[in-house]
Amino acid sequence: SLLIFVIRVERQRRRTRAIVDIEPMAFWFFFIMTAFLVSMWITSTMLQSETDVNLSSTVVVFSVVVITTFIIYAVSILGSKYLISQAKKSPVGSKLVVFLQSDWVHALIVFFLIVPLGVYFAISFVTQCIRKYTCLGKHIETEEERKRWMTKEAWRVYAEMCSWEWGTVLTKCLWVGIIFFTIIIGIGRVVALFLSFIGEELAKFPLPVTTTVFVIIGLVMFALPPVPGLPVYLAGGIVLTRNAIEQLNWSFHNAAMYAALVNYILKLIAIALQQKVIGDWIGSKSVYIRSLCGVNSLELRAMRQILEKKGFSIPKIMILVGGPDWPTSVLTGIMKLSVTQMLIGSLPHILLVVPASLSGSLLIPQAPGGVSQGLRPVLLTLTFLIQAAAIMVAFHYTAKYSNDHRAELQSMEPDKAVADYDADKALDHQASKEVTTWRRLPRAVRIGHLVAVGMMITSNLAFMLLGDFCFVPFSVEDSIDVKLNGKVGNIVKVPLGDIMLSVFFAACFYVFVFTRYRKRRISKFLQRASFVGERESRLFDNL
Repeated sequence: SLLIFVIRVERQRRRTRAIVDIEPMAFWFFFIMTAFLVSMWITSTMLQSETDVNLSSTVVVFSVVVITTFIIYAVSILGSKYLISQAKKSPVGSKLVVFLQSDWVHALIVFFLIVPLGVYFAISFVTQCIRKYTCLGKHIETEEERKRWMTKEAWRVYAEMCSWEWGTVLTKCLWVGIIFFTIIIGIGRVVALFLSFIGEELAKFPLPVTTTVFVIIGLVMFALPPVPGLPVYLAGGIVLTRNAIEQLNWSFHNAAMYAALVNYILKLIAIALQQKVIGDWIGSKSVYIRSLCGVNSLELRAMRQILEKKGFSIPKIMILVGGPDWPTSVLTGIMKLSVTQMLIGSLPHILLVVPASLSGSLLIPQAPGGVSQGLRPVLLTLTFLIQAAAIMVAFHYTAKYSNDHRAELQSMEPDKAVADYDADKALDHQASKEVTTWRRLPRAVRIGHLVAVGMMITSNLAFMLLGDFCFVPFSVEDSIDVKLNGKVGNIVKVPLGDIMLSVFFAACFYVFVFTRYRKRRISKFLQRASFVGERESRLFDNL
């Protein structure tokens, strides 16, 4: 597949001496990359299931080297500037380019790449010193370049970063740390602990009782915005499969299919309840929720036009299947869409629910061994790939529809209450940018920002890279009594886990204090701006 891609690119280059159409190349690039990643993952997991760890590691290392080489080749052929210019011509690409230039992306760069950037700048400094004071390396061409303490390429990156608004970037970096810990680290462990406890308790009851209680708990979990559907499906596969085998002596395959069916029905019920209860009854009456969803944006109007079409269509299915569980269903309720039509469009969710449920069923002791155990990570990967592909396709169709029908969408009647709320929020946002500008912040606040960001990055890096030293590894199939000695708090390891959690919550406390401080400054700024505006208005009337 890689050879086919290279041959196609080289033939087009020789025929045209330039790449004139990026779409066929992009299609082959993503198709081959996806196929290669799936092949790599399946091969490595199958080898792990046969306990050949060394060969599995070799496959992974070889695959990473090939993928890296392939990406470098593709970028060198297409060119980064050409990719950006072509991206701006498409509705999806133009929005992506705007997003990549936002303060949130700058905050993500600082949060996740601060260490590699530091290493890069250090190597650049050493390289520049070698070029300046020895005869080795590349010759420095201009006097201006000689005055710099980094190479020309690194200096360009440094100058770009200096143009950022660091007050806003560092504030968002703190929030990135909180969101990352909450979603990736905190919720995952809390949900695993909760579902493990529920699974142990439900195993004592008959299958009908277990199924009823699990469905109720699952609906409550789906009603919480941060909770993804995957842990619920895994828990259902574990609890219901084990209960059916132990209570009714079912075969593993029948019990696993029963669990998958219950999970699928649970998902459809959750979609209907989220749409009618949270979206229609609560969200439609809350200006804040409607504003948070962006009901007046062109994208949401385009999404509504797509979802209102009856029956099946690829854009409709991609939006309903690819979108996050809670926001998608709530949005359909806010937009007053038909529950029946949304359920029909959501039927392909079976492609996500069944693999996740089966992977949970394979975790129980009664599951068949051998290659079947190697299928579990493959099924999880398949679920992730399907949802990721659906999200990208849904985003493409929504952006394309909003671009093709822009005049029609702009002529639609806006939500007046949301428009007024958004105008006030925009004024507050502008005032926030004014008062949090880096040069206007007091020195103590600047130092506090730098220290808090350092604490936030350090603690989250420790949780990511040294997770086994901070927390006891725990998943849905584990037992709290066996692995944690019956105490949930034992999941945090001493001393590193306690220290890093203390550092993280200290940074969170700074965010709380700074938020209150910023609100007071915004209030004073708006009062002063209002006073100045009234004074100028009176002077104008007198004139």
